[in-house]
Order: sequence, then C-alpha cells, then structure tokens
Amino acid sequence: MPEHDRGEITRADERITGRRPGRRLARVLAAGGVAVAGALVLTACGGKDGASGKGGDAPSSASIAITPAKDTAEVATDKPVKVTASGGKLTEVKVVGPDGKAATGAMGSGDTAWQSSGHLETGAKYTVTATAKDSDGHSTTQTSGFTTLKPKHPVNFKINTADGGTYGVGMPVSITFDQKITDKAAVQKALSVSTSPHVDGAWSWVQDWSADHPGRIDFRPKEYWKPGTKVTVKADLNGVNTGGQHYTVKNASETWTVGRSLIATADNDAHTLTVEKDGKKVKTLPVTLGAPGRDTWGGVMPVMDKQHKVYMTSQSVGFGSDAYHDWYYYAVHLTPSGTYAHMNKAADTLGGNTNETHGCIGMRTNGEAEWFYNQVIPGDVFDVKNAPKTVQEGNGYGDWNVSWDQWLAGSAIKGGGNG
Repeated sequence: MPEHDRGEITRADERITGRRPGRRLARVLAAGGVAVAGALVLTACGGKDGASGKGGDAPSSASIAITPAKDTAEVATDKPVKVTASGGKLTEVKVVGPDGKAATGAMGSGDTAWQSSGHLETGAKYTVTATAKDSDGHSTTQTSGFTTLKPKHPVNFKINTADGGTYGVGMPVSITFDQKITDKAAVQKALSVSTSPHVDGAWSWVQDWSADHPGRIDFRPKEYWKPGTKVTVKADLNGVNTGGQHYTVKNASETWTVGRSLIATADNDAHTLTVEKDGKKVKTLPVTLGAPGRDTWGGVMPVMDKQHKVYMTSQSVGFGSDAYHDWYYYAVHLTPSGTYAHMNKAADTLGGNTNETHGCIGMRTNGEAEWFYNQVIPGDVFDVKNAPKTVQEGNGYGDWNVSWDQWLAGSAIKGGGNG
C-alpha cells in the first residue's frame, strides 16, 4: 500500500474513534486470545463427555482388593487366592504362576468375588491381574503378586510305569510316597487316569507308610486292561498338603500302552506253568513250587520286572543263613517279599512231580526258563492256583485278588475317584 494511503486511513480512524490505532489492535488481539483459549478448554471437556462415560480417561468408581496382599511371601499352597470388587463387577481375573500356568478358580454370584480352587505350587511366584467395571462402564485394573512357601517337609513320590512304555494287561498304576500321607483325599483328588478307549477304573490305598515300606495308592480297572489301550497318568501333586504341613513338591505326567495279553497260570497241585497269549495256549511247562511250610503265594501276581540274574539268599527272606545263597538266572520278579519265577536245577528232576523250593517257581535248565523270560514284560499276569495262602494287595501287584467292592472301599473318595 502506498505510504500516503496508510496515512489517510490512520487519520480517518482517529477522527472516527478519537483513539490511536495501536491500542485498538492490541485489544482485538487480546480478545481473540481469550476466545481461542476458551475454545481449547471446551474441546478438552467435550472429549470426555463425548465418550458418554464408557471407558475413556474417566476414573472408575470400582475398587479391587486382592488376597494375599502384594509381595506376601511364604504363602501356603492350599490357601485360596481371593479377589473382590466394590462399586462395580469383576470382568477378568488371572492368577499366573510358573511357566505361564494359570491357577483355576471361579466367579461368585454377582461377579463381585473370585476365588481360586485346588492348590498352588511350592516355592513359586504368582502374579494376579484383575479388572473391574463400574455402572458407568469405566474400568480399573489392579496387579499384585506373592510367593508360595518352600516346604520344610517335602514329600516325594514315584510312579511305577514310564512314559512311552508298554505293559501287560495286569499292570496297575502304582504311586508310592516316602512319607506318611495323612490327608489321603487331598492327594487322591490331584491324581487322574484317562484312557483311549475309555475304561472305568478306580484308585485305592493299598498300603500305609512305615519304616519298612512306602505309602501307596494304586489305580486299576474292574477287569484286566484291553490290549492296545493308551493310558495317561497325571499327578498334579506339587503343593498338595498331605497333612501336618508336609507338601508334595513335584508334578508328573506319562502315557503308556497296554501290550498283547499274556497270562501265565501256575498250578500248585499239578506242578505246571501254562502260558496263554491273546487267549490261546502257547505252552505248558513242568515246574516246582514252594514246599509245604514254604508255600508259594497264591493268587494273581503281575510281573514287576525281570533280570537276567539275581543273587538270592535264604537269609534275606528269613529262612536261615545256609539254606541257599547263589546266582539264579532268568529271574522274573513277582513280589517284593522275594517271589520269583526263575531257572532252578531242582526243576530238572522235580519239575512236574513235587514242590521243593523256598517259595519261588523253579523252571528247568533246558531252555524253558530262558524261553519264558523272553516272553514276559512287566504287567503280564502270573496267577498261582491251589496255593494255601493268597498274596496281599501291597505285596507286589496283588491288587487283583480283592473284589471290586473291596477295592472301592480302599478309596479316600467315594466311588474311587475314577480317572
């Protein structure tokens, strides 16, 4: 704009307003600044209102309480985790422990309280994350954590089978413990057996712990397993209070297969051993069993294991120090009390005629003992007929010598805690 034109405008402005133009411009800018600032404030408030109170940045009126409290140590594994909400409802609760494993739990009625079920693992760090929402839809999330105890009296256990193994139709699942189990129901609830195809079975406590032998619980079906059955055993025992603040400290899981059916029947009167495979008779062998007063146990004794040779002494089973002490070959183990089926020179002359052993089943040295040894696997059924006394449940796998009702009566849970 030409200089003289700006001068004209200035003088005209002074005539109309009586004010200098600089002051008017300053006031206009100041007024404009207030208007802009006001617009920014309104826009910010409008953002919250625009969310209609559903989430956004508005604080939630719901609050969350978590037990055990944050950073608590030495928490008992059978103490439940509790999460409660006030002023709203819980929408999600996660309790995560070792290896990302989540603890199980359930929401109470009204969705204002959650509690864990089962037990936690020992010596483990757990993280709790909970979210609640108030009536306006605003959410709040709280995170906490705690550590479980390390037992002063850890309880160990062992399962008799191995993952990937193959066993005979008479093999029970047997779990032994190195300490006394007072709360048998708590332990039994943490055990499960699943099969393919499905087989009904039950757990039963067959032996209490003593200085001489471990505590023991076994699982067996009502009848012998069907060949080809897949058996999966799970012992979710880490953290179970077995009584008196004694805790089991590990979990175990394994799957094994039932092989072909082999049933070996020894007749105490006929002095014979008859072998059947898949229901068909394969061979009958002459044998010698326990002499009167040293009788072989009667009943079903599934094979525990087998060894090419075993050093045996009469003293180890209470028969005196000089009755026998030697290596015995092709030894098929039937009971922890010392019953074996093995090669025995006495059977060469006595087999099929009389019983003269100290309780074992003696087979001839002409290759018959070796043949039998090569046929059997752990869990194959060995059944002694016409013997004066029947082997007890806890002596080897004598589980099959009690009725089904008797078996169920040994369970700490009604019905046997099937699978």
